Amino acid sequence: MSELCMREVERLITEFDRSPRPKEFYDLGAIAEVLALCASLASAQPLRARVSVAALAWLRAGLFEDALFAKVEHLYHTTLLCYLASGVPAYRTADAAHAGQLLTSGLVGRSELPVLTMQIVATYVGACGIDFDLDALGSRDLRLVVDKRVLRARSDEYDILTLMMVAQLASLSDRFSHSLPQIFPQALLVQAIRSGHLNWIPILTLLCTTVYGIPPWLRRGATDAMRRSLEQATELLPAPEPGSWENDYVTRAEHGLRVRSSIASFALLA
Repeated sequence: MSELCMREVERLITEFDRSPRPKEFYDLGAIAEVLALCASLASAQPLRARVSVAALAWLRAGLFEDALFAKVEHLYHTTLLCYLASGVPAYRTADAAHAGQLLTSGLVGRSELPVLTMQIVATYVGACGIDFDLDALGSRDLRLVVDKRVLRARSDEYDILTLMMVAQLASLSDRFSHSLPQIFPQALLVQAIRSGHLNWIPILTLLCTTVYGIPPWLRRGATDAMRRSLEQATELLPAPEPGSWENDYVTRAEHGLRVRSSIASFALLA
């Protein structure tokens, strides 16, 4: 599986080098998500190093600046890849200076719509007689914000994205480590094992192992499930099966999500 993942990553890098397009960019961004969390896993280091070197070349070539100007949605994956590039010994702060100026000056990467949307929501519900404190939104406990998602009737790919983002925050700053969720990540992993969701099991196991915590019995169950899936695998692990609401999100990075989970599997089992 590790050789297969390396071949797929090399192919994506080659295609992006030849013709930078959103499809390969989203695939590589999905792969960068899991590699950013694999710093402590030796088995993932060759892949991480390869993507990091490629990311540094793209940063120096100005491709990330093009991505930032094209769409504000590219900001998340752009910063992920820049972060990996910063781990290459040849990286210098000056390599990211231009892209950094675009961000700090507010020319790209900022969208007023989320703030305006929440302001409108607060205004409307206030007019309905409901007290909604907009200022408290930024100071909420991450544990409560995420763990309450366990009460939802169904889970989807956006739940995985939420857990990935919180894990990245925790890995980058100790400020978030004291309020990490635990109920929801573990419940979602149990759900994935019971339903045989081969794409989610490795990602959730990686997140729980490296960030959220995992009891021994759940780690054993997840490891057994991953071993069975890899024994039968002749190609990358399957892509998630999106519901109607997250279909576009999964479709645009479908191949990258397959590579991402496959990397997590062999990194954990090596």
